[in-house]
Amino acid sequence: MEKLKTIKALLFDMDGVLWRGESAIGNLATFFKSLDELALTYAFATNNATKTPETYVKRFKGFGVDITTEQINSSAEVTGSYIANTYPKDTSAFVIGEDGLHSSLAKHAIKIHSTEDIANGAQTELVVMGLDRNFSYDDLSTATLLVQRGATFIGSNGDKSFPFEHGFLPGAGALQAVVSTATGVNPTLMGKPEKPMYLEAARKLNLAPEQICFVGDRLDTDIEGAVNSGMPSILVLTGVATKADLENSSVQPDLVLDSVHDCIALFKDL
Repeated sequence: MEKLKTIKALLFDMDGVLWRGESAIGNLATFFKSLDELALTYAFATNNATKTPETYVKRFKGFGVDITTEQINSSAEVTGSYIANTYPKDTSAFVIGEDGLHSSLAKHAIKIHSTEDIANGAQTELVVMGLDRNFSYDDLSTATLLVQRGATFIGSNGDKSFPFEHGFLPGAGALQAVVSTATGVNPTLMGKPEKPMYLEAARKLNLAPEQICFVGDRLDTDIEGAVNSGMPSILVLTGVATKADLENSSVQPDLVLDSVHDCIALFKDL
């Protein structure tokens, strides 16, 4: 609790914290209005690299909440920012991913080569992979050959699967594993629980990690990453993790709440 007294901003996971599927968890408009009244700023973090920030802005609008694209920290956005701040301006990439990843790299002026470009002799320094539900074997083959030739391998996130109404489907990590198995090279990962996601959010908020509290529903991504990045954390029990999971986990949040809405009373009393 002592850690939370210096908190100036909250960083939220979304699915399982603010909504489940298409349904909001409680009245989100009232919740964020209360945060505004407490003078707490906020931003959002997701491993989903398939969607653009604009998609999330529209979704929040549907719940009666106005946010900006700058508040969205997707693994796609973090990937684009990381590349732009780490590599020379003329760096190019071969990308396996959907709209979110392509949009982020394009926004950061990173040249993207297609499988056809590579087949026609284009040179590229990076192989960037996220979830792509329309990839081809040729795409995986191209990525594999490029990594074998020395291209740096970057993954938007390492999630091996993601929930679907009938079970779990292969995630970005499952696709990356194909290239890793074929090359013996593991990707540098951007999303939770890796540090780049948390540090990029802190940079955009212009705060030190210890001034930001991460609120999530998963121990193995949300809370583990917060601990590794020096952010205080709150686990809410509306998503994946249960009280039983807490008893058997070496990763522990600073606080456990039943719902994200309990944050209001908590920070009012601090």
